[in-house]
Amino acid sequence: MIKKYDNLALLIHPMYSIVTDIYRNTTGMGKITFKEMESEYVKRLNVYKESISSFKNTNTLFVLVEPTKDLMNFKLEFFYKHMMEDLYVFAKKELGLSFRKITDLNYLSDIKKITPTLKKNIGVFSFGEHREVCVKTFNEYTINFLKENNFKPISKGIQIKFSFDIENKRLRQVQKEKPKPKPKKIIKKRR
Repeated sequence: MIKKYDNLALLIHPMYSIVTDIYRNTTGMGKITFKEMESEYVKRLNVYKESISSFKNTNTLFVLVEPTKDLMNFKLEFFYKHMMEDLYVFAKKELGLSFRKITDLNYLSDIKKITPTLKKNIGVFSFGEHREVCVKTFNEYTINFLKENNFKPISKGIQIKFSFDIENKRLRQVQKEKPKPKPKKIIKKRR
């Protein structure tokens, strides 16, 4: 008999922006090295490990979605897998068979393969990088896919605690770097 899960946790594109920032540096499009990103890498790694641990003793299928399509374009699959090895080992140790790794390139076919292990009333948790873009998109897509396939998904929303709002962080950085206009001097008229 196949084990049926009450929840589906989706970790979307972990470490993606670190890899692409380093890529931009190696192509002359940026100024970031892995050494400069190391503290951010460790911070995210710890957050993702915490997310894995939080689902350890629950009836949750934990799915990590790799950003394979873009990694292939950047020719960074090997570097990404090397960078993620610690997380993969940790997830397998903590979650065992409740951990799956799939790719965004084959997302539809991979998600179809896991649906037999999901209960009809399934809770969906989503988190990861680019909270307002990738995480939101995959969350909505997955919920719609489950509905179309006679499931009754209960959206648990995007888990902010385990997510990074990278697009808005960058926007705030750019705005912070822009010089602020000097306030106009108010000249009082003499009477």
